[in-house]
Amino acid sequence: MQEFFGSVLTVGSQVLALFVMMAFGFVMCKTKLVDKKGIDQMTDVLLWTVTPCLLIETFYGCRDTGAGASLMIFAACAAASMLIPLLITLLMYRGQNENDRPVMRFGTVFSNCGFMGLPLAQAVFGAEGVMYASIFVAVFMLLQWTAGYALMSDKGTSIKKALLNPGVIGFAVSLPLLFLPFSLPEGVLYPIKTLASMNTPLAMVVIGAKLACADLKKAFSDGRVYLVSFLRLLVVPAAVIAALVFIPVELSDTAKLVLVIEAAAPTAATTALISAMTNRNSELGSGTVAVTTLISSITLPMVSAIAKIFLI
Repeated sequence: MQEFFGSVLTVGSQVLALFVMMAFGFVMCKTKLVDKKGIDQMTDVLLWTVTPCLLIETFYGCRDTGAGASLMIFAACAAASMLIPLLITLLMYRGQNENDRPVMRFGTVFSNCGFMGLPLAQAVFGAEGVMYASIFVAVFMLLQWTAGYALMSDKGTSIKKALLNPGVIGFAVSLPLLFLPFSLPEGVLYPIKTLASMNTPLAMVVIGAKLACADLKKAFSDGRVYLVSFLRLLVVPAAVIAALVFIPVELSDTAKLVLVIEAAAPTAATTALISAMTNRNSELGSGTVAVTTLISSITLPMVSAIAKIFLI
């Protein structure tokens, strides 16, 4: 029991630090220091500049660890953690109308692994955590714009859209660095490391600003949001923990815990974006993102502590 509460406090302190950073973004939006356009621009900077630099720094730093095989196994586990719940949700929410049902399914399956999960993995596990979390984000990006987009739109999506996104491009550029036989000059590494260090604070500011734009009162009064929150924050990560316990997988303890953290992250921020793009209920999407993000301040430390007990 002492170990459980110790783990909760360890992860909880990191989650609290992330929420303090979110508060800055929330206040900035409420006081009109940034508007919706500014939030969108910060998001683009994060996705297309900061995150790729973080991937490059992480993979370059791990090039002598011999982690290639482990990364491939982790990628397969990451894909399974999303594809299996996706198939299961096709049997769920049948009582909802056609504009709400896909949003609830998408919000249940896809987590905010990049903006929320990756910074937490970085804070708790350092460079090794970032390496595995980056793989999860790349797999997430690919599945989100293929299976996820098809789930929302009832149509397929182009190969171009599936591949030309920040996660997949950043992964494609970074992966070869694992096998780089020489060192990069400091003049190249320094700006990459400096930009990479912005990932956690900028991601939290963006999430906080987005929360300020959501109708939290309406979201917290919507029973559908609580159902998605229960499945996303508790059931999905519990299933991942159970699978790792009963199915032998050659992964390090850090890799297993990162997989659980990414699976336990709140609903993907892109839920609102893709629901709007496909003419679904984007208000429900925004509310689900906001509520699961706030509730995750409680569930993430608990899930992480339970995972540590069962997996290590």
